[in-house]
Amino acid sequence: MFRRIIKLLLIFTAVAALNTECFSGGKPLKIYAVNYGKSDFQKRFVFQGDKSGGTVPFSWTCYYIEYGDRKILIDTGFNDMKMVKMFGIKDFKDPVAILKENGIEADMITDVIITHSHFDHIGNAHRFKNAAFIISRDELAELNKGKSMGEVKKFLSGNKNVTQFDESHMLYDMFNIKKIGGHTKGSSVVFFKYDGAEYCFTSDEAYVGENVTMNLPIGSSFNPGNNRKFVDMLNKGNYKLFIFHDTKYAGTKERFIKVFP
Repeated sequence: MFRRIIKLLLIFTAVAALNTECFSGGKPLKIYAVNYGKSDFQKRFVFQGDKSGGTVPFSWTCYYIEYGDRKILIDTGFNDMKMVKMFGIKDFKDPVAILKENGIEADMITDVIITHSHFDHIGNAHRFKNAAFIISRDELAELNKGKSMGEVKKFLSGNKNVTQFDESHMLYDMFNIKKIGGHTKGSSVVFFKYDGAEYCFTSDEAYVGENVTMNLPIGSSFNPGNNRKFVDMLNKGNYKLFIFHDTKYAGTKERFIKVFP
Protein backbone atom coordinates (compact mmCIF):
# COMPACT_ATOMS: atom_id res chain seq x y z
CA MET A 1 0.00 0.00 0.00
CA PHE A 2 2.82 2.39 0.95
CA ARG A 3 4.62 1.72 -2.36
CA ARG A 4 1.41 2.40 -4.28
CA ILE A 5 0.98 5.77 -2.53
CA ILE A 6 4.59 6.73 -3.34
CA LYS A 7 4.06 5.75 -6.98
CA LEU A 8 0.92 7.89 -7.21
CA LEU A 9 2.72 10.85 -5.66
CA LEU A 10 5.51 10.54 -8.24
CA ILE A 11 2.95 10.46 -11.05
CA PHE A 12 1.16 13.55 -9.72
CA THR A 13 4.51 15.37 -9.39
CA ALA A 14 5.40 14.58 -13.00
CA VAL A 15 2.00 15.77 -14.26
CA ALA A 16 2.31 19.01 -12.27
CA ALA A 17 5.73 19.62 -13.80
CA LEU A 18 4.35 19.14 -17.31
CA ASN A 19 1.61 21.64 -16.55
CA THR A 20 4.10 24.36 -15.63
CA GLU A 21 6.64 23.93 -18.43
CA CYS A 22 6.20 23.26 -22.14
CA PHE A 23 8.63 20.91 -23.85
CA SER A 24 9.75 20.61 -27.45
CA GLY A 25 12.22 17.90 -28.33
CA GLY A 26 12.73 17.33 -24.61
CA LYS A 27 13.66 20.96 -23.96
CA PRO A 28 11.62 23.27 -21.70
CA LEU A 29 10.30 26.42 -23.38
CA LYS A 30 9.27 29.64 -21.62
CA ILE A 31 8.58 33.05 -23.14
CA TYR A 32 8.34 36.43 -21.41
CA ALA A 33 7.35 39.85 -22.69
CA VAL A 34 9.74 42.54 -21.47
CA ASN A 35 7.39 45.52 -21.22
CA TYR A 36 9.55 48.62 -20.85
CA GLY A 37 7.21 51.54 -21.58
CA LYS A 38 3.99 52.83 -23.10
CA SER A 39 2.86 55.74 -25.23
CA ASP A 40 0.18 56.92 -27.62
CA PHE A 41 1.07 56.37 -31.27
CA GLN A 42 -0.48 58.00 -34.31
CA LYS A 43 -2.90 55.76 -36.16
CA ARG A 44 -1.61 56.85 -39.55
CA PHE A 45 1.63 54.99 -38.81
CA VAL A 46 -0.15 51.96 -37.36
CA PHE A 47 -2.86 51.43 -40.00
CA GLN A 48 -2.39 51.92 -43.72
CA GLY A 49 -4.62 54.68 -45.10
CA ASP A 50 -5.85 55.94 -41.71
CA LYS A 51 -6.73 59.65 -41.83
CA SER A 52 -8.55 59.97 -38.52
CA GLY A 53 -5.78 61.91 -36.80
CA GLY A 54 -6.25 59.67 -33.78
CA THR A 55 -3.86 57.62 -31.68
CA VAL A 56 -3.71 54.11 -30.26
CA PRO A 57 -2.23 52.88 -26.94
CA PHE A 58 1.20 51.54 -27.72
CA SER A 59 3.48 49.32 -25.65
CA TRP A 60 7.25 49.08 -26.08
CA THR A 61 8.23 45.45 -25.78
CA CYS A 62 10.88 42.88 -26.58
CA TYR A 63 10.82 39.15 -25.81
CA TYR A 64 12.95 36.86 -23.66
CA ILE A 65 12.96 33.11 -24.27
CA GLU A 66 14.34 30.20 -22.27
CA TYR A 67 14.77 27.15 -24.50
CA GLY A 68 16.57 24.41 -22.66
CA ASP A 69 19.77 26.03 -21.40
CA ARG A 70 19.63 28.82 -24.01
CA LYS A 71 18.61 32.35 -23.05
CA ILE A 72 17.38 34.15 -26.14
CA LEU A 73 16.26 37.70 -26.79
CA ILE A 74 14.14 38.72 -29.74
CA ASP A 75 15.23 42.35 -30.12
CA THR A 76 16.91 44.32 -27.37
CA GLY A 77 14.94 47.47 -26.66
CA PHE A 78 16.98 50.63 -26.06
CA ASN A 79 18.08 53.04 -23.33
CA ASP A 80 18.30 56.49 -24.94
CA MET A 81 16.41 59.15 -23.02
CA LYS A 82 16.37 61.46 -26.04
CA MET A 83 14.28 58.87 -27.89
CA VAL A 84 12.10 58.34 -24.84
CA LYS A 85 11.29 62.06 -24.87
CA MET A 86 10.87 62.23 -28.65
CA PHE A 87 8.29 59.43 -28.69
CA GLY A 88 6.55 60.46 -25.47
CA ILE A 89 7.19 57.14 -23.76
CA LYS A 90 5.79 56.96 -20.25
CA ASP A 91 6.94 54.69 -17.41
CA PHE A 92 10.11 53.89 -19.35
CA LYS A 93 12.53 51.42 -17.79
CA ASP A 94 15.71 50.08 -19.35
CA PRO A 95 14.98 46.52 -20.61
CA VAL A 96 18.43 45.38 -19.41
CA ALA A 97 17.48 46.51 -15.90
CA ILE A 98 14.17 44.62 -16.12
CA LEU A 99 16.01 41.44 -17.08
CA LYS A 100 18.50 41.91 -14.24
CA GLU A 101 15.69 42.35 -11.70
CA ASN A 102 14.45 38.94 -12.81
CA GLY A 103 17.80 37.22 -12.39
CA ILE A 104 19.00 37.55 -15.97
CA GLU A 105 22.32 39.36 -16.36
CA ALA A 106 23.19 40.75 -19.81
CA ASP A 107 26.21 38.42 -20.03
CA MET A 108 23.92 35.41 -19.56
CA ILE A 109 22.09 35.97 -22.87
CA THR A 110 23.26 33.34 -25.37
CA ASP A 111 21.45 34.48 -28.52
CA VAL A 112 19.90 37.70 -29.83
CA ILE A 113 17.59 37.71 -32.86
CA ILE A 114 17.36 41.19 -34.38
CA THR A 115 14.17 41.59 -36.39
CA HIS A 116 15.13 45.00 -37.79
CA SER A 117 17.42 47.92 -37.11
CA HIS A 118 15.09 50.59 -35.70
CA PHE A 119 16.34 52.01 -32.42
CA ASP A 120 13.81 50.27 -30.19
CA HIS A 121 14.70 46.87 -31.61
CA ILE A 122 18.50 47.06 -31.72
CA GLY A 123 19.55 49.96 -29.51
CA ASN A 124 20.84 47.80 -26.63
CA ALA A 125 22.63 45.23 -28.82
CA HIS A 126 26.14 46.24 -27.73
CA ARG A 127 25.31 45.45 -24.12
CA PHE A 128 24.99 41.70 -24.73
CA LYS A 129 28.69 40.95 -25.08
CA ASN A 130 28.51 37.13 -24.96
CA ALA A 131 25.54 36.61 -27.28
CA ALA A 132 25.46 35.25 -30.80
CA PHE A 133 23.49 37.59 -33.08
CA ILE A 134 21.23 36.73 -36.01
CA ILE A 135 20.13 39.45 -38.44
CA SER A 136 19.18 39.53 -42.12
CA ARG A 137 21.94 40.60 -44.47
CA ASP A 138 19.78 43.37 -45.95
CA GLU A 139 18.97 44.79 -42.53
CA LEU A 140 22.55 44.86 -41.33
CA ALA A 141 23.49 46.67 -44.54
CA GLU A 142 20.73 49.23 -43.90
CA LEU A 143 21.99 49.76 -40.36
CA ASN A 144 25.51 50.41 -41.62
CA LYS A 145 24.24 52.96 -44.15
CA GLY A 146 22.63 55.08 -41.46
CA LYS A 147 24.26 57.80 -39.36
CA SER A 148 22.82 56.81 -35.97
CA MET A 149 23.58 54.06 -33.43
CA GLY A 150 27.33 54.27 -33.84
CA GLU A 151 28.03 52.18 -30.74
CA VAL A 152 25.81 49.36 -32.00
CA LYS A 153 27.39 49.45 -35.46
CA LYS A 154 30.87 49.39 -33.96
CA PHE A 155 29.96 46.40 -31.80
CA LEU A 156 28.45 44.38 -34.66
CA SER A 157 31.09 45.30 -37.24
CA GLY A 158 33.51 42.42 -37.67
CA ASN A 159 31.86 40.54 -34.78
CA LYS A 160 32.46 36.84 -35.40
CA ASN A 161 29.33 36.02 -33.44
CA VAL A 162 27.04 37.70 -35.99
CA THR A 163 25.19 35.41 -38.40
CA GLN A 164 23.66 37.03 -41.48
CA PHE A 165 21.03 35.36 -43.63
CA ASP A 166 19.33 36.12 -46.92
CA GLU A 167 15.79 34.70 -46.74
CA SER A 168 15.57 32.56 -43.60
CA HIS A 169 17.58 31.03 -40.78
CA MET A 170 16.68 28.18 -38.41
CA LEU A 171 17.87 28.56 -34.82
CA TYR A 172 18.18 25.34 -32.79
CA ASP A 173 15.77 23.53 -35.17
CA MET A 174 13.00 25.43 -33.43
CA PHE A 175 12.84 29.11 -34.35
CA ASN A 176 12.42 29.90 -38.04
CA ILE A 177 13.61 33.47 -38.64
CA LYS A 178 12.17 34.64 -41.94
CA LYS A 179 12.75 37.89 -43.82
CA ILE A 180 9.53 39.66 -44.82
CA GLY A 181 10.97 42.97 -46.00
CA GLY A 182 7.76 44.94 -45.53
CA HIS A 183 8.34 47.30 -42.61
CA THR A 184 12.01 47.76 -43.49
CA LYS A 185 14.15 46.36 -46.30
CA GLY A 186 15.32 43.37 -44.29
CA SER A 187 12.77 43.17 -41.48
CA SER A 188 12.14 39.68 -40.21
CA VAL A 189 9.67 37.71 -38.11
CA VAL A 190 10.10 34.52 -36.11
CA PHE A 191 7.94 31.42 -36.43
CA PHE A 192 7.87 28.30 -34.30
CA LYS A 193 5.58 25.31 -33.82
CA TYR A 194 4.60 23.61 -30.60
CA ASP A 195 2.11 20.85 -29.87
CA GLY A 196 0.31 21.29 -33.19
CA ALA A 197 -0.05 25.07 -32.83
CA GLU A 198 1.80 27.71 -34.86
CA TYR A 199 3.25 30.87 -33.34
CA CYS A 200 4.74 34.06 -34.72
CA PHE A 201 6.74 36.95 -33.29
CA THR A 202 5.52 39.62 -35.69
CA SER A 203 8.13 42.33 -35.07
CA ASP A 204 6.73 45.56 -36.58
CA GLU A 205 5.21 43.81 -39.60
CA ALA A 206 2.14 43.96 -37.33
CA TYR A 207 2.28 46.81 -34.84
CA VAL A 208 -0.84 45.77 -32.92
CA GLY A 209 -3.24 42.85 -32.96
CA GLU A 210 -5.79 44.82 -34.98
CA ASN A 211 -3.42 44.82 -37.97
CA VAL A 212 -4.22 41.12 -38.20
CA THR A 213 -7.76 40.81 -36.82
CA MET A 214 -8.96 43.70 -39.00
CA ASN A 215 -6.67 42.67 -41.88
CA LEU A 216 -5.13 46.14 -42.04
CA PRO A 217 -1.46 46.47 -43.06
CA ILE A 218 0.76 48.85 -41.15
CA GLY A 219 0.98 52.50 -42.17
CA SER A 220 4.77 52.70 -42.07
CA SER A 221 6.48 50.34 -44.48
CA PHE A 222 9.43 50.14 -46.87
CA ASN A 223 7.52 47.72 -49.12
CA PRO A 224 3.73 47.86 -48.56
CA GLY A 225 3.19 44.89 -50.87
CA ASN A 226 5.37 42.60 -48.79
CA ASN A 227 3.66 43.74 -45.61
CA ARG A 228 0.25 43.20 -47.19
CA LYS A 229 1.16 39.60 -48.08
CA PHE A 230 2.36 38.92 -44.56
CA VAL A 231 -0.75 40.34 -42.90
CA ASP A 232 -2.94 38.37 -45.33
CA MET A 233 -1.09 35.18 -44.44
CA LEU A 234 -1.58 35.69 -40.72
CA ASN A 235 -5.21 36.62 -41.21
CA LYS A 236 -5.93 33.44 -43.18
CA GLY A 237 -3.98 31.22 -40.81
CA ASN A 238 -4.40 30.26 -37.18
CA TYR A 239 -1.25 31.71 -35.67
CA LYS A 240 -0.84 32.67 -32.05
CA LEU A 241 0.95 36.02 -32.08
CA PHE A 242 3.58 37.74 -29.98
CA ILE A 243 3.37 41.44 -30.82
CA PHE A 244 5.96 44.08 -29.93
CA HIS A 245 3.66 47.08 -29.45
CA ASP A 246 0.59 45.21 -28.23
CA THR A 247 -2.06 47.50 -26.77
CA LYS A 248 -2.79 45.05 -23.94
CA TYR A 249 0.69 45.56 -22.48
CA ALA A 250 0.15 49.33 -22.50
CA GLY A 251 -2.54 48.83 -19.88
CA THR A 252 -0.45 46.92 -17.33
CA LYS A 253 2.30 47.88 -14.91
CA GLU A 254 3.89 44.44 -15.18
CA ARG A 255 7.38 44.54 -16.64
CA PHE A 256 8.25 40.86 -17.07
CA ILE A 257 5.17 39.02 -18.25
CA LYS A 258 5.08 35.27 -18.76
CA VAL A 259 3.26 34.71 -22.06
CA PHE A 260 4.12 31.06 -22.77
CA PRO A 261 3.10 28.55 -21.64
